[in-house]
Amino acid sequence: MTDAMLELARSSQKHVVTDLGYDNIEFRKGYLEAIPLADETADVVISNCVINLSPDKRRTYLEIMRILKPGGRLVVADVVSDTPISAAIKNSTKYRGECLGGAMQQDDLVAMLEDCGFSSIYLHKRFSYREVDGHFFYSLTYEAGKAERAEGEEERVRCLFRGPAPALETPSGVRLERGHITALSRREAEQLSEQVFLLDEEGAVANIEQEACCCAVPQMRPGRIMPSSQEALPLSVMSVVASSAVKSWSIKAIAAQRRAAFSAVARPLLLVSAGLVIMSAIVVTSRKALRLSARSA
Repeated sequence: MTDAMLELARSSQKHVVTDLGYDNIEFRKGYLEAIPLADETADVVISNCVINLSPDKRRTYLEIMRILKPGGRLVVADVVSDTPISAAIKNSTKYRGECLGGAMQQDDLVAMLEDCGFSSIYLHKRFSYREVDGHFFYSLTYEAGKAERAEGEEERVRCLFRGPAPALETPSGVRLERGHITALSRREAEQLSEQVFLLDEEGAVANIEQEACCCAVPQMRPGRIMPSSQEALPLSVMSVVASSAVKSWSIKAIAAQRRAAFSAVARPLLLVSAGLVIMSAIVVTSRKALRLSARSA
């Protein structure tokens, strides 16, 4: 930002304080590649279509990593492409000013974030932005985090990957198999949000509100999500009995339907077959009579 832009921002600050009631803003002059902040001072870094203007994006991401506190995060909205941009667009002053010439290819962006040490990379939104000379550009909102320092032994929780993919690899390299219970640090498990079930000591899901399934659920004690094994046993027996009765009725009903369908189709077929046999007999008899008549003549 130029000095004039910073002066305008500072002069408008008092109006923001009056209108919104917040007076926690400070403006500093610097470059993306050399942010004027001390190490590990920021909880969150946000950027709206600015990083693509940097001539050295790797240096910019490393600077953001430097100023973020452990556990902090970067949230960015910027322009990306799916394919390499032509030299004509990259070298155009107009398109660089319109946030297109400096747009990164999305695959390269994610690889650069990982290479700079970011983890828990998550793509929030993606919209079509513009099309120039056959190149398509997209507005992408993404998030990336700086890992926390491990202090002592981390609390571990049991989690269950829900699918639908066969497996999921966490940022720390732990492989979660679909349907298998795996111990994971609480911090990392909570970052996965609703992709996994976090299980309590009794194996009940503790991180997602759920409604009961088709089976009736008995009255729960306060704080309970699922019944205990003793409470669930009668329900299991009732479910098996009900299921067997329904299955038996279904089999009988299906058999009756098949008999009716067969009768509806088979009877006309039998009549047609009988008619064809009679017609064949008449034709054969007629041919024999004609031959006899011919011989007599």
